[in-house]
Amino acid sequence: MPALRTALQSVLPMLYSAGPTDRDIWERAGGDLATITLGKPGRSMWFEALKLLGNGGGGDIDARSLVAEALKDYPRNETLLALS
Repeated sequence: MPALRTALQSVLPMLYSAGPTDRDIWERAGGDLATITLGKPGRSMWFEALKLLGNGGGGDIDARSLVAEALKDYPRNETLLALS
């Protein structure tokens, strides 16, 4: 997961700059927003959310579901395609 988390920390803030709430990506992927401290800058929220995900938390979400949902918004993104 560390390499995957690093890749997600790089790509997700670029695609969803407002953080996990942007376009409801976290919830669409099965995540629970109540587990993330909201109101921080987007990159900070992503860091916290992906750390939580790496530790097995965040709701009914995993890296696979997060990448799958992001691909629905950005189907030609090379980084997401490589992670899928």
